[in-house]
Amino acid sequence: MTKSIKTAYVIWLFGGLFGLHHFYLKRDKQGFIYMITLGGFLIAFLRDVYRLPEYVREANEDKIFMEKLRLQQDQLKTPLFMTSRFISSIAVGSLFGYLAMNCLSISGNELSYHWSEILVKFLSPIIVACVVYLIGTEGPIRCSFEWPLLGSYISLFFDSIKQSTSIFNASIFAALLLNWNLKWDNDYFERVNKRKLITRIFHLGLGFAIFSGLLGLFIWNNATLEYKGEKVTISEYFEKLYNTEEMKKAREVLKMLWDFYQAHGLRRLINHFYYGYDPEAIAHAYKILELNERSTQQDIDQRCRMLSRKWHPDKYKDMEKKINAEKIFMDVQQSCNILSEHRRNRIDQNKKSEM
Repeated sequence: MTKSIKTAYVIWLFGGLFGLHHFYLKRDKQGFIYMITLGGFLIAFLRDVYRLPEYVREANEDKIFMEKLRLQQDQLKTPLFMTSRFISSIAVGSLFGYLAMNCLSISGNELSYHWSEILVKFLSPIIVACVVYLIGTEGPIRCSFEWPLLGSYISLFFDSIKQSTSIFNASIFAALLLNWNLKWDNDYFERVNKRKLITRIFHLGLGFAIFSGLLGLFIWNNATLEYKGEKVTISEYFEKLYNTEEMKKAREVLKMLWDFYQAHGLRRLINHFYYGYDPEAIAHAYKILELNERSTQQDIDQRCRMLSRKWHPDKYKDMEKKINAEKIFMDVQQSCNILSEHRRNRIDQNKKSEM
């Protein structure tokens, strides 16, 4: 389907910060980068004001664009070095490498500290390589993912010599090796046109899930708030909250409810929760039926039948008396249900304690 320059500009205006215009033009890699960086930190979003016509011509496989591209491919063995992409890949790669490096809490005993540090050091270069690859291979150019990944891990070797860790170095090495090994992608347009929408959505969702996980872990282990006069991370705050007496009691109640549900089912659980945990409602029910805690189930049933007959609305012709009787009748019915369920729960609990 032919892409419209007007539509592209409208989408850019209202959704450009999230890369929607690039998704419209099937530039999914660039769209994803825009989405997680808010339009390339606004800079790339503004640059697209004059870049959009070229993107639309590429998406439409415009004759003039394709002739120009074929001429470049004939004259140049490899694509031209693009300074903007090179700088962008280093900047964004460093940012997300930093997120990956600090997404885990490296603390605890010596063994967990050791393994956490190893995991972080080997995870960060992969994230850097992914970002550099996405930025550097958009359009009819290609490079094997092995090269930026190799560049990222080469930086680990130099870091081990200097006994330091530099995500910036990993981004530079990854970007250098990627640009050194860029080639023309002659199957780019055919592959883009064959790509199904569900596949694009799946890849986008997977990428966003990984990004959200990294960002969430980074915030969880690094963002701080004040708790009882001291600054603690969010993870430490919830750990302290989990061990409070209130939370222990809440967990005990939840366990009791779960055990009751497994033994008696959802319906009895709802009734038990609604009737059995309201002492005021139980006391009011005894008062309505003129009974007490020593009353048996037989006493409750007899009293319910007697009061139901006495206050049944159909017995009254006068409208005022009928309305009053109806109110009392409803109170009687509710009280009967409350006390009957309350007694059943007590019997169940007694049986359980005897087992």
